[in-house]
Amino acid sequence: MRIKTSQLFFFIRRLNNIFIIYLQIVSFGKILIVMKNIYTVLFISLAIYCRVTAQTPTVQDCLGAIPVSQQIYYQDSSFTGTGNYPDEISSAGCPASCLLTGEMNDVWYIFTVQTTGNLCFNIIPNSSSDDYDWAVFNLTTATCADIYSDTSLMVSCSFSANSGTTGANGLDSITCAAASAGPNNANIPVSAGETYVLNISNYSATQSGYTLDFSCTDSTIISGLHQAKNQAKNISLFPNPVKETATISFMADADKNYSFQVFDITVKPVLEQDIGRIPAVGKSEFSFSVFTLKSGSYFLVLYADNEIAGRTRMMVIK
Repeated sequence: MRIKTSQLFFFIRRLNNIFIIYLQIVSFGKILIVMKNIYTVLFISLAIYCRVTAQTPTVQDCLGAIPVSQQIYYQDSSFTGTGNYPDEISSAGCPASCLLTGEMNDVWYIFTVQTTGNLCFNIIPNSSSDDYDWAVFNLTTATCADIYSDTSLMVSCSFSANSGTTGANGLDSITCAAASAGPNNANIPVSAGETYVLNISNYSATQSGYTLDFSCTDSTIISGLHQAKNQAKNISLFPNPVKETATISFMADADKNYSFQVFDITVKPVLEQDIGRIPAVGKSEFSFSVFTLKSGSYFLVLYADNEIAGRTRMMVIK
């Protein structure tokens, strides 16, 4: 909870059995309330409007991190600023964090490890001249609020000044890279059930976007949702980009009830529809309108009996 206008102050003084309460709001001057009789419990109702609001986390805040469960995640455009909760990452340097500028035009991702192994990823800029910095924190037994002060949560970090592809890809043995280091870090050993957040900061401040590629990993990541036992195969969407009507195409492993949801980049569901029961014989297709969606990047999640059966990226143009 944060007070937008922090100009409200109060002071209580006792003088000869008189309680004097000063309340000060900068924009309204001073209000002096004098109350006698110290033996009486006083209830004061002040008709003063104070706007107090809770900051809503965005994808640029750890609490609003984007869930990732696919091997390839396309970030079509980068971000500006630091969200509603700035200074979530220490700029003190290793071992707390190598990000000496803290958060900078950043975004957060969150994922849970399904199988024990080595986590490996690459951040591949759409423009090879872009410089991305990043840090991974283990939040299995911690919260976003702990990241700033608990140095043990940082498991890998890169502040390399090199542009182009960077990541914990096993091409080097370093785990906390300063500006003078190369762009590659060691793989991250992970165990099933652990939850991690990844912060990606855009030092170049461009809007070109990038691809977050986990295909080099030998562990499986999930976003906290159960994977379907019978995965849909060869899921695709066409046309893509789509302007009016899109068609989802897939082959199922079993006879189930299918449905789908479309999420925007803040992981807010913006469209959902039932497909119905489809026999697992051959390819199935289902067409739907994107009339209500604005231009932008989305991802579609296909469900089989309410469990995730597949995902695919969708671009809408108007």
